[in-house]
Amino acid sequence: MKRVYFLLMVIILTSIVFLSCSNDDEENHAPSCSITSPPNNSIYAIGDSIKILVDANDSDGYIVDILFYMNDDPVGSDNVFPYKYAFSTTDLVAGNYSITAIAKDNDGAETEKILNFGVAPNAPINLQINQISITSAEIKWKNYSSGEEKFEIERKLSSETTEFFAKLGEVIRTDSINYSWVDMTLLPNLTYDYRVRGVNGTNYSEYITESYLNYFPEPSLLTYQNDAIDRIKLTWVDNSIGEDGFKIDKKNGEEEWINGYAILVENVETWTDVNAEINQFLKYRIYAYKDSVTSSLFETPEPIDNTFPAPTDLIITQTSVTSAELSWKDNSIGEDKFEIERKLSTETTFVKIAEVIGDDTETKNWSESSLTINLTYDYRVKAVKNIHSSTYFEKRGYETFAAPSKLTPAVLNETSIK
Repeated sequence: MKRVYFLLMVIILTSIVFLSCSNDDEENHAPSCSITSPPNNSIYAIGDSIKILVDANDSDGYIVDILFYMNDDPVGSDNVFPYKYAFSTTDLVAGNYSITAIAKDNDGAETEKILNFGVAPNAPINLQINQISITSAEIKWKNYSSGEEKFEIERKLSSETTEFFAKLGEVIRTDSINYSWVDMTLLPNLTYDYRVRGVNGTNYSEYITESYLNYFPEPSLLTYQNDAIDRIKLTWVDNSIGEDGFKIDKKNGEEEWINGYAILVENVETWTDVNAEINQFLKYRIYAYKDSVTSSLFETPEPIDNTFPAPTDLIITQTSVTSAELSWKDNSIGEDKFEIERKLSTETTFVKIAEVIGDDTETKNWSESSLTINLTYDYRVKAVKNIHSSTYFEKRGYETFAAPSKLTPAVLNETSIK
């Protein structure tokens, strides 16, 4: 009997062990879960719509829910296949984010998958480039986003292809809307392309791009005045900043231009040619220069007539029958002297009889004291500078012993006449 009980106990224990093993084999399995769209580490702009698609299955039961979390905060769920969650990045700032999808089955088992994505800043707006000097410009823009850490500035020559864009600098983001950066490495008369973008980690905004011609402004409003018969003063407006100086070319009549006739320092707006050719038509042109680069030329609009002005208004005043006072108007500045010539009116050849030193007085005088009574003389005067001279101004028919004129009788009484 005891043996029977013992066998029963063995059978019962064996059954318990068997049933226990059988229950272990039927333990609940966690569901499978994968995010099929979008790809991991995708980058989006602020305002983009994102649709998350999840594929989930349970081998020993069924899916009851897919829970969605953004950076550990619950944002939605879905229990109908195909499982999905859609949202907009409008309210997000630039940065890195993660979406966690948790698949939950009917027995409470869970499986999670994480999708990482980035939100790029909005592109800056209102990119402007303003010249500071011929070698520098200020790049200005406005911030149109939030969350970026900095802005990157790139540049290339407009004649180059896109791959030649190179980073020039960066500006750290602050709370300001307006930003600027100065490029001090420009060359005159070249056209550049600039572009600026916002940066947050590995998230980059679109570029904003602007072209800029680094124009080398030429001088303007070139005028002149004759300071003397051999001195011409030029005046102009300096329209550039940063030039090395100015160069002036000169042309005498039909001769070739003399390039670089004068080389001046920067920031000047006047120059005097102290060797202006007398009795010639002269032209000048001026331009700014920086190293080997020059601005456009600005030229005197017409040739400058540098004719030696002749004296005028020659007056001969008799002081006696053998002497006279000559006076004339001096129309020139810088002459060395005036030469006075005389001849008898019956003769053909003038003879130099005197010189008067030039000065700044407008009226010149000279006294003649060697006249012969009853002869008629012709005079002429010219101004002289070195080997150059003006034309003559002549006065003809001066009589030394002129007869009285304008005789008018007046009867005083029966016996007298005035």
